[in-house]
Amino acid sequence: MKKKILIVEDEKINALYLKKLLESLDFEVLQSVNNGRGAVEAALGGGPDLILMDIMLEGDMDGIDASIEIHKQSDVPIIFISAFSDESLVERAMDASPYGYIIKPFEKRNLATVLTLALHKYHLEKSLTESFLKLKNILNGALHAIAKAVEVRDPYTAGHQKRVGELSKAIAQTMGLSEDMVETIYVAGTIHDIGKISVPAEILSKPTRLSEAEYMLIKGHPLTGYEILREIELPSIVSEVVYQHHERIDGSGYPKNLDGGHIHLESKIVAVSDVVESMSSHRPYRPALGLEKAIEEIISNRNVIYDPEVVDACVSLLREREFSFAW
Repeated sequence: MKKKILIVEDEKINALYLKKLLESLDFEVLQSVNNGRGAVEAALGGGPDLILMDIMLEGDMDGIDASIEIHKQSDVPIIFISAFSDESLVERAMDASPYGYIIKPFEKRNLATVLTLALHKYHLEKSLTESFLKLKNILNGALHAIAKAVEVRDPYTAGHQKRVGELSKAIAQTMGLSEDMVETIYVAGTIHDIGKISVPAEILSKPTRLSEAEYMLIKGHPLTGYEILREIELPSIVSEVVYQHHERIDGSGYPKNLDGGHIHLESKIVAVSDVVESMSSHRPYRPALGLEKAIEEIISNRNVIYDPEVVDACVSLLREREFSFAW
């Protein structure tokens, strides 16, 4: 099937010449437009496989601006065409992530080479992205399977990690963190208790107060989780969050008694989410204390054992009912 090309060129003679060249190279020319806004409309509505974009265009939107606007909604490859090649123009053009840059006048062999390489690069990148997403989904599936194994051994906390992950994600978004940080925090939250796989099931579900020895076993789960996860090809911050989710900013937490300056923000978020979800839920040794009690806990210990910015974001979400647990 012929590849479809959109031509954006404000000189009619050049557009006609380019159309003939492309058709001689066995491409299909969808249409030619002569301004930036028309280019955006045609690109998003016509489904081209590639765009040849003149930089200097009529109207208030040049080719670079049009390309940036197109790439907000589409990953279609764009090759710039121009009669100029000054350094400042090329530097500005890089902001639009072009797949090539052709200087007028056009030469058939050069045009064919640039188009072929651009399309090859685009399909290669798309294939790599799809492979990465598949691997990411496989890895996430494996992690969630391990998390499920922990919860099967401890039915009273079934769903706990998933709910902590959801609240952690909502807090991170409320705090305006980057998409990558939000995703990292969500992943870490959904597997933060993975180390409990090493704790005997009878201790996890014990309906009475734990002995000192039993509590020491429980306190070992952040380190166990860290050791499990550092063997997996994950961003190192994920295992660090799992290691630190019981640390407190005044140094009273475990396993390393870190103070606020040495605890990752991601860990502080998961720590608050963990406390709120735990207090809101039933446990073998007590009934649910309720969401209001959980909110009181983090407010009363705001800037004492919990990060104040995290607490404020969490309380805002819960009090304004922008977030609720799915039980």
